[in-house]
Amino acid sequence: MRYLSSKHNRHILYGPTSYRAILATQTDTFAKYREEIWQVLKLSRNNWKREHHYSTLSEISSIETAPPHSGSPSVIEYLCESLPNYEVLCEYLTDFFASDFYDSYQIVHKEKVLRDLQDCFVKGPRSHKTGQHTIISLNLDSKKKNYYKVGVMTAIMCLASHPKEVPEAIEVFHKVLTSFVSAKVFYTERVQFLFLRYLYINVAGLDGGDQSHCIFIHGLTIDTAIHMGLNEDLRRLYLSKNHPIEEIPYLEIVVMDLIHGR
Repeated sequence: MRYLSSKHNRHILYGPTSYRAILATQTDTFAKYREEIWQVLKLSRNNWKREHHYSTLSEISSIETAPPHSGSPSVIEYLCESLPNYEVLCEYLTDFFASDFYDSYQIVHKEKVLRDLQDCFVKGPRSHKTGQHTIISLNLDSKKKNYYKVGVMTAIMCLASHPKEVPEAIEVFHKVLTSFVSAKVFYTERVQFLFLRYLYINVAGLDGGDQSHCIFIHGLTIDTAIHMGLNEDLRRLYLSKNHPIEEIPYLEIVVMDLIHGR
Protein backbone atom coordinates (compact mmCIF):
# COMPACT_ATOMS: atom_id res chain seq x y z
CA MET A 1 0.00 0.00 0.00
CA ARG A 2 1.41 3.34 -1.08
CA TYR A 3 0.04 6.88 -1.27
CA LEU A 4 1.69 9.55 -3.40
CA SER A 5 0.98 13.10 -2.28
CA SER A 6 1.55 15.61 -5.08
CA LYS A 7 1.16 19.34 -4.60
CA HIS A 8 2.79 22.27 -6.40
CA ASN A 9 5.13 19.80 -8.18
CA ARG A 10 6.30 18.44 -4.83
CA HIS A 11 5.93 14.72 -4.30
CA ILE A 12 6.06 12.61 -1.13
CA LEU A 13 5.41 8.88 -1.07
CA TYR A 14 3.78 7.54 2.11
CA GLY A 15 4.16 3.87 3.05
CA PRO A 16 1.69 1.34 4.49
CA THR A 17 2.03 2.48 8.12
CA SER A 18 1.35 6.12 7.24
CA TYR A 19 -1.92 7.75 8.31
CA ARG A 20 -2.19 9.36 4.85
CA ALA A 21 -1.85 6.00 3.11
CA ILE A 22 -4.54 4.50 5.35
CA LEU A 23 -6.92 7.38 4.61
CA ALA A 24 -6.37 6.93 0.88
CA THR A 25 -7.80 3.39 1.08
CA GLN A 26 -11.05 4.38 2.80
CA THR A 27 -14.48 4.36 1.19
CA ASP A 28 -15.92 7.28 -0.77
CA THR A 29 -18.39 7.94 2.04
CA PHE A 30 -15.61 8.22 4.61
CA ALA A 31 -13.62 10.47 2.26
CA LYS A 32 -16.64 12.74 1.78
CA TYR A 33 -17.16 13.30 5.52
CA ARG A 34 -13.45 13.60 6.15
CA GLU A 35 -13.21 16.35 3.53
CA GLU A 36 -16.13 18.25 5.09
CA ILE A 37 -14.50 18.10 8.53
CA TRP A 38 -11.10 19.01 7.12
CA GLN A 39 -12.42 22.16 5.43
CA VAL A 40 -13.64 23.45 8.82
CA LEU A 41 -10.36 22.55 10.55
CA LYS A 42 -8.31 24.00 7.71
CA LEU A 43 -10.06 27.35 8.02
CA SER A 44 -9.31 27.47 11.75
CA ARG A 45 -5.72 26.43 11.14
CA ASN A 46 -5.19 29.13 8.52
CA ASN A 47 -6.65 31.76 10.84
CA TRP A 48 -4.25 30.63 13.57
CA LYS A 49 -1.32 30.86 11.16
CA ARG A 50 -2.24 34.41 10.18
CA GLU A 51 -2.70 35.45 13.80
CA HIS A 52 0.68 34.04 14.84
CA HIS A 53 2.54 34.92 11.62
CA TYR A 54 3.41 31.28 11.11
CA SER A 55 4.33 29.80 7.76
CA THR A 56 5.94 26.49 6.83
CA LEU A 57 7.51 28.39 3.94
CA SER A 58 9.60 30.54 6.30
CA GLU A 59 12.59 28.25 5.84
CA ILE A 60 12.57 28.71 2.07
CA SER A 61 11.63 32.40 2.11
CA SER A 62 14.58 33.14 4.42
CA ILE A 63 16.79 32.88 1.35
CA GLU A 64 15.17 36.11 0.09
CA THR A 65 15.56 38.06 3.31
CA ALA A 66 18.57 40.15 4.20
CA PRO A 67 19.94 39.77 7.75
CA PRO A 68 18.43 42.53 9.91
CA HIS A 69 20.62 45.53 10.75
CA SER A 70 23.55 44.04 8.82
CA GLY A 71 23.48 46.02 5.61
CA SER A 72 24.24 42.76 3.81
CA PRO A 73 22.23 41.51 0.82
CA SER A 74 20.02 38.45 0.94
CA VAL A 75 21.36 35.14 -0.34
CA ILE A 76 19.42 35.66 -3.59
CA GLU A 77 20.60 39.24 -4.06
CA TYR A 78 24.18 38.15 -3.41
CA LEU A 79 23.76 35.33 -5.92
CA CYS A 80 22.44 37.59 -8.69
CA GLU A 81 25.30 40.04 -8.14
CA SER A 82 27.81 37.21 -8.63
CA LEU A 83 26.29 35.36 -11.58
CA PRO A 84 27.95 35.72 -14.98
CA ASN A 85 26.14 37.48 -17.79
CA TYR A 86 23.11 35.63 -19.12
CA GLU A 87 24.84 34.71 -22.37
CA VAL A 88 27.84 33.28 -20.50
CA LEU A 89 25.55 31.15 -18.35
CA CYS A 90 23.92 29.89 -21.56
CA GLU A 91 27.35 28.88 -22.85
CA TYR A 92 28.12 26.93 -19.68
CA LEU A 93 24.87 25.00 -19.98
CA THR A 94 25.49 24.32 -23.67
CA ASP A 95 28.98 23.04 -22.87
CA PHE A 96 27.60 20.76 -20.18
CA PHE A 97 25.01 19.22 -22.46
CA ALA A 98 27.73 18.50 -25.02
CA SER A 99 29.95 16.87 -22.39
CA ASP A 100 30.56 13.32 -21.21
CA PHE A 101 28.92 14.20 -17.89
CA TYR A 102 25.55 14.63 -19.54
CA ASP A 103 25.93 11.54 -21.71
CA SER A 104 27.08 9.42 -18.78
CA TYR A 105 24.53 10.40 -16.13
CA GLN A 106 21.62 12.22 -17.80
CA ILE A 107 20.34 13.24 -14.40
CA VAL A 108 18.68 16.31 -15.94
CA HIS A 109 16.49 16.79 -19.00
CA LYS A 110 18.14 19.19 -21.45
CA GLU A 111 15.00 20.80 -22.85
CA LYS A 112 13.53 21.40 -19.40
CA VAL A 113 16.71 23.01 -18.06
CA LEU A 114 16.87 25.33 -21.07
CA ARG A 115 13.23 26.30 -20.49
CA ASP A 116 14.02 27.00 -16.84
CA LEU A 117 16.94 29.16 -17.98
CA GLN A 118 14.57 31.36 -19.94
CA ASP A 119 11.91 31.40 -17.24
CA CYS A 120 13.93 31.84 -14.04
CA PHE A 121 16.43 34.61 -14.81
CA VAL A 122 15.48 38.25 -15.33
CA LYS A 123 17.88 39.99 -17.70
CA GLY A 124 18.97 43.60 -17.37
CA PRO A 125 19.53 45.91 -20.36
CA ARG A 126 22.09 44.86 -22.96
CA SER A 127 25.57 46.27 -22.32
CA HIS A 128 26.85 48.48 -25.13
CA LYS A 129 30.36 47.33 -24.27
CA THR A 130 29.89 43.55 -24.19
CA GLY A 131 26.61 43.13 -26.04
CA GLN A 132 25.46 40.89 -23.20
CA HIS A 133 22.88 41.06 -20.43
CA THR A 134 23.49 40.97 -16.71
CA ILE A 135 21.15 38.92 -14.53
CA ILE A 136 19.35 41.31 -12.20
CA SER A 137 16.89 39.03 -10.40
CA LEU A 138 15.13 35.68 -10.35
CA ASN A 139 11.61 34.93 -11.47
CA LEU A 140 9.98 31.84 -10.01
CA ASP A 141 6.45 31.02 -11.06
CA SER A 142 4.61 30.61 -7.76
CA LYS A 143 4.72 31.52 -4.10
CA LYS A 144 5.88 27.93 -3.46
CA LYS A 145 9.22 28.96 -4.87
CA ASN A 146 11.32 26.14 -6.21
CA TYR A 147 14.86 27.49 -5.95
CA TYR A 148 16.19 24.07 -6.85
CA LYS A 149 15.50 24.90 -10.51
CA VAL A 150 18.09 27.66 -10.20
CA GLY A 151 20.34 25.40 -8.11
CA VAL A 152 20.42 22.83 -10.91
CA MET A 153 21.67 25.47 -13.33
CA THR A 154 24.28 26.95 -10.99
CA ALA A 155 25.50 23.44 -10.14
CA ILE A 156 25.82 22.71 -13.86
CA MET A 157 27.73 25.96 -14.27
CA CYS A 158 30.19 24.88 -11.56
CA LEU A 159 30.85 21.61 -13.39
CA ALA A 160 31.15 23.23 -16.81
CA SER A 161 33.44 26.03 -15.61
CA HIS A 162 35.79 23.82 -13.59
CA PRO A 163 38.65 24.43 -12.72
CA LYS A 164 37.60 28.08 -12.37
CA GLU A 165 36.98 29.09 -8.77
CA VAL A 166 33.33 29.04 -7.74
CA PRO A 167 32.16 32.49 -6.53
CA GLU A 168 31.46 32.64 -2.81
CA ALA A 169 27.85 33.71 -3.42
CA ILE A 170 27.16 30.54 -5.39
CA GLU A 171 28.79 28.40 -2.69
CA VAL A 172 26.56 30.07 -0.09
CA PHE A 173 23.47 29.55 -2.26
CA HIS A 174 24.30 25.86 -2.67
CA LYS A 175 24.90 25.38 1.05
CA VAL A 176 21.58 27.02 1.92
CA LEU A 177 19.66 24.89 -0.59
CA THR A 178 21.33 21.77 0.77
CA SER A 179 20.35 22.70 4.35
CA PHE A 180 16.57 22.87 3.80
CA VAL A 181 14.80 20.11 5.72
CA SER A 182 11.05 20.84 5.60
CA ALA A 183 8.53 18.93 3.49
CA LYS A 184 8.43 21.92 1.14
CA VAL A 185 11.54 20.75 -0.72
CA PHE A 186 10.50 17.44 -2.30
CA TYR A 187 10.99 18.53 -5.90
CA THR A 188 12.67 16.37 -8.52
CA GLU A 189 15.08 19.27 -8.98
CA ARG A 190 16.31 18.80 -5.41
CA VAL A 191 17.47 15.27 -6.25
CA GLN A 192 19.13 16.57 -9.42
CA PHE A 193 20.79 19.45 -7.58
CA LEU A 194 22.19 17.24 -4.84
CA PHE A 195 23.49 14.72 -7.34
CA LEU A 196 25.18 17.49 -9.37
CA ARG A 197 26.80 18.77 -6.18
CA TYR A 198 28.02 15.25 -5.49
CA LEU A 199 29.55 15.12 -8.97
CA TYR A 200 31.26 18.48 -8.51
CA ILE A 201 32.81 17.49 -5.19
CA ASN A 202 34.39 14.51 -6.93
CA VAL A 203 35.48 16.41 -10.04
CA ALA A 204 37.04 19.19 -7.97
CA GLY A 205 38.97 16.70 -5.84
CA LEU A 206 37.13 17.72 -2.68
CA ASP A 207 36.02 14.23 -1.67
CA GLY A 208 38.84 13.69 0.83
CA GLY A 209 40.45 11.04 -1.34
CA ASP A 210 38.17 8.29 -0.01
CA GLN A 211 34.69 9.78 -0.56
CA SER A 212 34.45 10.69 3.14
CA HIS A 213 33.39 14.25 2.32
CA CYS A 214 30.61 12.88 0.11
CA ILE A 215 28.87 10.82 2.79
CA PHE A 216 26.21 13.35 3.74
CA ILE A 217 25.52 14.75 0.26
CA HIS A 218 25.24 11.18 -1.04
CA GLY A 219 22.85 10.28 1.78
CA LEU A 220 20.70 13.37 1.22
CA THR A 221 20.41 12.56 -2.46
CA ILE A 222 19.26 9.00 -1.85
CA ASP A 223 16.97 9.82 1.09
CA THR A 224 15.21 12.58 -0.88
CA ALA A 225 14.75 10.25 -3.84
CA ILE A 226 13.34 7.43 -1.70
CA HIS A 227 10.89 9.73 0.11
CA MET A 228 9.67 10.85 -3.33
CA GLY A 229 9.24 7.25 -4.44
CA LEU A 230 11.90 7.44 -7.13
CA ASN A 231 12.99 3.90 -6.31
CA GLU A 232 9.50 2.59 -7.07
CA ASP A 233 7.84 1.69 -10.38
CA LEU A 234 7.82 5.28 -11.60
CA ARG A 235 5.66 4.78 -14.67
CA ARG A 236 2.92 3.32 -12.53
CA LEU A 237 3.39 5.69 -9.61
CA TYR A 238 3.76 8.98 -11.49
CA LEU A 239 2.68 8.74 -15.10
CA SER A 240 -0.64 7.06 -14.31
CA LYS A 241 -1.45 10.23 -12.39
CA ASN A 242 -0.47 12.43 -15.35
CA HIS A 243 2.45 14.08 -13.60
CA PRO A 244 4.55 15.88 -16.25
CA ILE A 245 7.93 14.73 -14.92
CA GLU A 246 10.12 14.35 -17.98
CA GLU A 247 13.19 13.37 -16.02
CA ILE A 248 11.72 10.21 -14.53
CA PRO A 249 13.52 7.63 -16.74
CA TYR A 250 16.89 9.22 -16.02
CA LEU A 251 16.24 9.56 -12.31
CA GLU A 252 15.18 5.94 -12.09
CA ILE A 253 18.47 4.73 -13.56
CA VAL A 254 20.66 6.98 -11.47
CA VAL A 255 18.82 6.56 -8.18
CA MET A 256 18.75 2.79 -8.39
CA ASP A 257 22.47 2.80 -9.16
CA LEU A 258 23.10 4.96 -6.10
CA ILE A 259 20.97 2.78 -3.85
CA HIS A 260 22.74 -0.42 -4.88
CA GLY A 261 26.11 1.22 -4.36
CA ARG A 262 25.30 2.71 -0.96
